[in-house]
Amino acid sequence: MLALLAAISLTLHPADSLSLLRGARAAQEAFERFRIDHLPRSFGGTDHRCDEVVGRFCFWHDDDDDSWRPPPEHPEIGGARRELIATLDSVAGLLPGDGWVAGQRVRYLVEAGDPAGALRAAAECRAERWWCLALTGYAHHAAQAFAAADTAFDTALDHMPRDERCKWTDLSLLVERLP
Repeated sequence: MLALLAAISLTLHPADSLSLLRGARAAQEAFERFRIDHLPRSFGGTDHRCDEVVGRFCFWHDDDDDSWRPPPEHPEIGGARRELIATLDSVAGLLPGDGWVAGQRVRYLVEAGDPAGALRAAAECRAERWWCLALTGYAHHAAQAFAAADTAFDTALDHMPRDERCKWTDLSLLVERLP
């Protein structure tokens, strides 16, 4: 993983934005493959019936116990994530207006348990205003600053193109369809 990210970083030429984006996407794909390869193989339970199925995982929940927590991630995943974040930081410095890069930086910083870093990354976003505001809302939510998150999301909705706002506020995924 280290060698792949280093090789990608070394082959990027600042003047070639497409090459930069391809390298960032390749680094993200490599990280996700690495993460999948290091996921735990199964979780507890003795019944053969799954309460929840997520991908190849079968989860069981004790009826009287809400204390279940997922096992900690493999230690190497954290290091690989830090490398990915460093790659995304470098690309964002060269392409601050790219919304995908900004979003991935915020996402992986939140995942790394660094909401302050995610807020800094969102503040550095130079993509469409509504997208940067939405990322700010997400980072505030991760920092448990819920009032600030609500304000940022409201402002993001105000600045979104109408079609996008309709997608973001569509409740049909949450509401059961009637026959």
